[in-house]
Amino acid sequence: MKRSLLYNIVSILICLLLFSCSKQPDYQYGEKVWVHRANEMDKARALQYQYAGLEIDVFYDAEQKCFMIKHDVNEDPLLSLNQWLDSLENRSQIGLWLDLKNLTPENKADIVNALLHVRDQYKLKGKIIVESMSYDCLKDIEKQGFDISYYIPPFNPEEEDSLLVEQMNDSIAKVTSQYHIPTISGYYYQYEFMKANFPSLHKLLWYHPYDEALRNHYIEIAQNDPMVDVLLIGVAEW
Repeated sequence: MKRSLLYNIVSILICLLLFSCSKQPDYQYGEKVWVHRANEMDKARALQYQYAGLEIDVFYDAEQKCFMIKHDVNEDPLLSLNQWLDSLENRSQIGLWLDLKNLTPENKADIVNALLHVRDQYKLKGKIIVESMSYDCLKDIEKQGFDISYYIPPFNPEEEDSLLVEQMNDSIAKVTSQYHIPTISGYYYQYEFMKANFPSLHKLLWYHPYDEALRNHYIEIAQNDPMVDVLLIGVAEW
């Protein structure tokens, strides 16, 4: 009996020691600031405990029935999403923003199934944002419990003429209204346009240049604007 009691005490102490020594996240800028383009495995592994989420670019591969990580269609894929996730120790805690590059009406059913498989396999429920320009396909993904965002056209409102800005505004308003899109995403320089014209929509932003003062300005905006859910930032050493 004494030996059994001693064994139990030692086992509990070992578990407590392992738990206390496990690495815990220490997010530099809070829950809203994530890493832009964490496509490389080394980058994701190095930053997984410093930021609340990571954004990656993915294409769905119909032959392999999985997501491959790359930014442009003509690039060779770096690795599969599964390989990328397998490399992270903190994957069940971190947010994941998937910039889905090739969502279409023809492949959306297969993509939904692949997303469900990834979410279930890696226990990522409530952790995945799926972003796409294919606004007409996003609702099928949202119905399965994923957060979605419509990637608005990448125009700069400060540099375009007023007629084009008005056309963009009308187009985005039509899309978000017709398809009941709750969230839009765009470049940092589109923030004021998004805020002024779509105050009731949630927003995702990215700021990837390395001007520290301007980056900190947008970090402050994200932290203080309740309608900005996530700001992606570039990390200088990567």
